[in-house]
Amino acid sequence: KQWYQRRVRGSGHTIKTPESYIGVLETHITSKVVVITPDSSALVTFETLIPSTTDPLVATTDCFFARFVNSAMSLDKTAYHQRLRDSFHILQRTGNVRKATSKAELFIKECAITYTVFHNDYTQISTVIKVFLLGEMVTARSVISATLGQPVTIQVYFTARNLSEVSVTWERRGWQQSDWTAVSTKLLSYRMLTSDIDQNGVISTTLLIQSLVMSDVADYRVVVLISNQRQTSDTIKITLAETRTDPHIISVFEGSSANISVELVIEQKPITAERIHMERMKAYPVALSDYSTPGAFTLSYHQQNIMSSDSGNYKFRVQLDGGGSVTSENIVLKVKQRCRPPVTPVNTIMNKEDIDGSENYEYVVRCKSDDLVFLFDKQTRVVCDTKSGKYTTQNDLTPCTYQKQNI
Repeated sequence: KQWYQRRVRGSGHTIKTPESYIGVLETHITSKVVVITPDSSALVTFETLIPSTTDPLVATTDCFFARFVNSAMSLDKTAYHQRLRDSFHILQRTGNVRKATSKAELFIKECAITYTVFHNDYTQISTVIKVFLLGEMVTARSVISATLGQPVTIQVYFTARNLSEVSVTWERRGWQQSDWTAVSTKLLSYRMLTSDIDQNGVISTTLLIQSLVMSDVADYRVVVLISNQRQTSDTIKITLAETRTDPHIISVFEGSSANISVELVIEQKPITAERIHMERMKAYPVALSDYSTPGAFTLSYHQQNIMSSDSGNYKFRVQLDGGGSVTSENIVLKVKQRCRPPVTPVNTIMNKEDIDGSENYEYVVRCKSDDLVFLFDKQTRVVCDTKSGKYTTQNDLTPCTYQKQNI
């Protein structure tokens, strides 16, 4: 504090003006850059040393995603100055900011809170606090349907300023478990990948399951630490897709038609479907019927004029909304060959008959009347081998002849 006097010369008198002083404005703040996440707030303490006549602090903000709440204030006064401590929380507004539902809606949100101390119309001091909202998360898929032995990809997107301030941990919880446990990427069956930051400040973290086994059918989530702030993603559920094929083996004759179908029970909407001929390793598109809610639906393919080259193993594969696919169980298509029908022997009636428990069939003859007898008793039937389209014996069917009469 300093006093100032003004001496007026010429009159022999000294005039003393009212006392005045020069005060010093000082401010201290715990951090001028604050990071919050949707699940955590930030505590900031603002301290200023101001003259005792200074007006209270004034705060302004352009934050559309955050708000601040005073939690504690203390004031120490002396004759000439006062020390003000103000602690406040910065947290995300609830209900004012629409939650992102896709990667395209993610970006780093930034704003500023300005603390200003007014002493008079000519003197003021301001402190600007930058506020970043990081750690907003979007899961690529909340439910993943898969079949055993199939690779599975789980992906989550989140916002951050740089990779150095980020720590990512994947966790899983089995159906019979209540606690979450960290997924060990030391196991060969799991791989974890983290991408670089794109122009919007978005990072993707990916968990790859090389080949799905029954113990992998569980709940998953990702825990991200950003500047020591913890943020947890929504739960991602892996479900076991059911595929039902009836029958598993379809036998048809060459030149005829066949209907190959499979029923699937999945929790995701199918986008495309295809029928795969495993021996040829060739895929054929299959039309999808209407599918609006999770559950069972049937894929069917009708093929006409089947050739022997069409025989083999078939599977249906469905690409799912949001990524991933489901593959059905194996369906075997057997293409049978017909034998050339034999000539009907003299005095006989010939019939084609199926053989119980066999893919083959046979031609059987009987005599036209009771007064006729077989010429060769052991040649009354021939069996067609449908694998080759040839008869199992080279003997012709026997004719019938009239019985010899005794003289």
